Amino acid sequence: MTRLWKNLCIFILFTSFSAFSKNEQLFEIDNIKFKLVVDNSNVGEFIKLKVNHSSNNNVVLFLSDFYGEAIKNDVEKLRELYYVDDGSKVRFSEEVKTNPNKYVGFKNLKSVTLGKIYSWGDYNAIEVQWTSVSGETVDWIELVNCRLKCFISDKLYNSNDDFEFFSSLIYLAQRNEVVKQDINGFDEICYDEKCNNPIKLSLSLDRAKKLSFNRNDIKKIKFDNQYFKAIKLLFEKVWKEDLLDKNLKYSELDQLAAAVLSCCIKDSRKRSLFPNLELIENDDNYIRFKKVYLMPVALLQFLSKVDVVNIVASTKIATDNYLFLEFINKDNKKSFEIIALNKVDNKILVAPYPNVSEIQTILMYPKFVEIIYRRLSNK
Repeated sequence: MTRLWKNLCIFILFTSFSAFSKNEQLFEIDNIKFKLVVDNSNVGEFIKLKVNHSSNNNVVLFLSDFYGEAIKNDVEKLRELYYVDDGSKVRFSEEVKTNPNKYVGFKNLKSVTLGKIYSWGDYNAIEVQWTSVSGETVDWIELVNCRLKCFISDKLYNSNDDFEFFSSLIYLAQRNEVVKQDINGFDEICYDEKCNNPIKLSLSLDRAKKLSFNRNDIKKIKFDNQYFKAIKLLFEKVWKEDLLDKNLKYSELDQLAAAVLSCCIKDSRKRSLFPNLELIENDDNYIRFKKVYLMPVALLQFLSKVDVVNIVASTKIATDNYLFLEFINKDNKKSFEIIALNKVDNKILVAPYPNVSEIQTILMYPKFVEIIYRRLSNK
């Protein structure tokens, strides 16, 4: 989950906005650039509550109706406003069985002000600001699906690669200036086969030519690059333990993981989740990636099975350096890793370090990784 989820406590409303005036906006953070379809035409508009709202925008009309029912905490009417196709309605129905007063706090809602709208496919994320009768304000991002008719969606509540990726881009877009000068060379990331309102990404990489090491030659390999040295040190520590030949209890593995990983992973003793990309390639040369998260013990076990480490490329984003690595185990099973390294102590960073969560979520989005991997491997 990203900080857009955790710090702002958001959920996103997705829609099709036929009445909206959309345009692509370019954002740049060092070596990563991205374009989002953004609409500013309704920024500052108030949504009338409890009364009929006049608007040529179907999203605004829907939000007026939705907040009107939310103020009344009318669970049955609210249920009908949740989207069926992505499971939102079912999940809402289950939630209100134990929490029938989910929207009871909305009785104190005085007004809702619209902000920017970010689009991807048929989905749109809408910035809103709630103002209570006492004058308190809360910045929020609402979430609606208007493919045919508008409905609330709760997709961001559920851990999924697509919306973690989208929300991470929104988080960064909200905190960075729009770049005026346009550039070419973007890869399109489509939400579905229709590929309307695609997200466009451009990533500059420094390729690492023939940089690799394995269990047998690791002690002979010398790297001048401090970040390459950090990865080498990690595997020196891991392979030294010969974990595959040991039969340890979980408690022993837990202590060993903390001791070994502390050399190279910042705050490794915390129960951090380490993202891992498993490469799945079939006989037709079709490549896709499955992202999983590993706890420290699972990470140690995973690294212990690696036989070959290929350093493929690197790049700098914000204050951190990112390495693109290919791991190969004895069964020739491959995985592709994107690791953030802190410039101060060269240790591997994982969430919740500032920006690492968002940048890593974007870089490790499976659809984008497929593009990067094909480019780096010339497939």
